[in-house]
Amino acid sequence: MRYFLCTFALWLVFVLALGVPACSRGDAASSPTVQKVVSAQTLASAFGGAVTGDSEYALVSKQGLQEYYKEFRSELFRKGVVKWDERFDCNHFAGYYIELAQIKFYLSNFHSSSKAQTLAIGTFWYLPDHARGQGHAIVAALTDQGVVFLDPQTGLFTVLTVTELQSAYVKLF
Repeated sequence: MRYFLCTFALWLVFVLALGVPACSRGDAASSPTVQKVVSAQTLASAFGGAVTGDSEYALVSKQGLQEYYKEFRSELFRKGVVKWDERFDCNHFAGYYIELAQIKFYLSNFHSSSKAQTLAIGTFWYLPDHARGQGHAIVAALTDQGVVFLDPQTGLFTVLTVTELQSAYVKLF
């Protein structure tokens, strides 16, 4: 019994000396955020009436979104998503991209005093000019460089036409 108590005490000292991983701040250097916080009203206005669920949002770094895409693809491959399939199509790519980014934001801001509750990224459904009525879901973000759209299936930023912007039917943040 004495051996067990001594071993446990040494283990506890070792863990406390290194820090408890579950309570650590995370890797803030690779976080796709910037320090600026915007209100839900500002975010909604930037996207012409988007639906918001929180009151304060952290602006996203455009460069951080590009860097994060590599991590997102690695996570997809790790989970076994290695090709496009209609059962895991654009809306699933967009949703998974956003959720993983939100988890990363949460972990890297665990001890932060920021008022931001979440990242300023969301799902954006629209009708592409070339798609003949078929909708497409992408990631929309309010960044340090303004509004951007990222297609999580390709990792490329997309510039939407006026017609495509006007065709948006889901803007959810």
